[in-house]
Amino acid sequence: MTADTAAGTVSIDDVDLETKRAWMLDALMDIYTYARTPGFQAVLAEMNELPTLEAKTLFVRTVLLNPEALAARGIAPPEGVVIQRSRFADDRPTVFCVVKYLPDTTRKMTLTFDQGQMLWPTEY
Repeated sequence: MTADTAAGTVSIDDVDLETKRAWMLDALMDIYTYARTPGFQAVLAEMNELPTLEAKTLFVRTVLLNPEALAARGIAPPEGVVIQRSRFADDRPTVFCVVKYLPDTTRKMTLTFDQGQMLWPTEY
């Protein structure tokens, strides 16, 4: 890793396709691994019990976006993984997303959770 990469000043446009793929795959695997933990899944199950999108939105603000509340549940995101609110340009209702920025910090990989069922199947 160069100093430019460490500082986040490298552009995704300046690296080869394999590097781009590696960055994206690494970020997605970090997000996936975190989102599949039993603790994170338990929080999703708790949120799924809420009856309305408004209640889920409040839960996101008071639990998922609150580092102390996450720590109390034992599910603090690993370094580089961030939980945040999201919004689509077409105003689809999203609840939150789990994000990891790439070495080009203007780019990120995102796993978005919407108002539907948010638990992932345990078997495929």
